[in-house]
Amino acid sequence: MGKEFDLRKLTNEFYERRNRNDVRGMIDCFAPDGCFRMMGTDRLGAVTQMHQGTDALLAVGAALTENWDLSGLRNVATFVEGDTTLTHRSGSVRYVPTGGEYHTELIDKMTFRDGLIVEYLQFVDTLFIAEITGVASLQ
Repeated sequence: MGKEFDLRKLTNEFYERRNRNDVRGMIDCFAPDGCFRMMGTDRLGAVTQMHQGTDALLAVGAALTENWDLSGLRNVATFVEGDTTLTHRSGSVRYVPTGGEYHTELIDKMTFRDGLIVEYLQFVDTLFIAEITGVASLQ
């Protein structure tokens, strides 16, 4: 098994933990200096800020799993280049506070070092998130 197989396996293990809302398990996939950022405007608040280090990742992981059920997402394709995976995900997500369920797609970029995530960038439909969470409206 090569490096590409290993990175695909690590990526899939992370998603399995996310689908179970296993915050501690997700954070265990990160290097101590690892970071997460949902790419988007600062107007979306704290979630689009860079979260780095175990404590910050635990806090954002808890907030995201409390508010978003992503267990309906499926991996469409994962691409590996060097130490980085890009995964296209598609399916239903549920916004827990309202119970609303929506179809969406996103791209996750994870960069690994020594088998741990050092950078996780998530590219989502930020207008969708702003509307669902009430941060913005087109009405």
